[in-house]
Amino acid sequence: MTIVFLQALPFFQLQLLVWQSLVALMILITFKPYRTKSQNGLKVFNEVMILLCIYHVFGMTDLISDITAKLYIGYSLVGFLGFFFVSGIAFASFTTVRSSYRKIYKWCKRDKTVEKKNVKPLTPAEN
Repeated sequence: MTIVFLQALPFFQLQLLVWQSLVALMILITFKPYRTKSQNGLKVFNEVMILLCIYHVFGMTDLISDITAKLYIGYSLVGFLGFFFVSGIAFASFTTVRSSYRKIYKWCKRDKTVEKKNVKPLTPAEN
C-alpha cells in the first residue's frame, strides 16, 4: 500500500518500513511466538538483518549526494545480504544435521530397548 499511495514520498515509505520492522522485532522479542528458542532467535536475527538492510537503503536516497559514498553503501549492502544469505544457509544446515543426528540416535537407542524387552526374565526355577 505504501508503494501505491506514497509514491511521491519515498523517504516516508522507508520510515514506515523501519517502524514496521521495529514493531515486528518488539513483538518477536516480547511474545516469543515460536516453539523453540532457536526458531525465535532466527526470526529475531532475520528482523535485525532486514532492519540493517533498510537502513542501508536510506543511504541511497537524496540524503547523501556524494556518488562515491552511495557506491560504498551499496557495497556494504551487498556484503550484508551475502552474510544474511550465508548465515541462513548455515543455520538451516546446522539444524538439519542436528535433527538427523537426534533421530538416528533415538533410532539406535530404540533398537537396544526393543531387544531388551524381548528377552524373557529368568524365573527362580530356571535360575
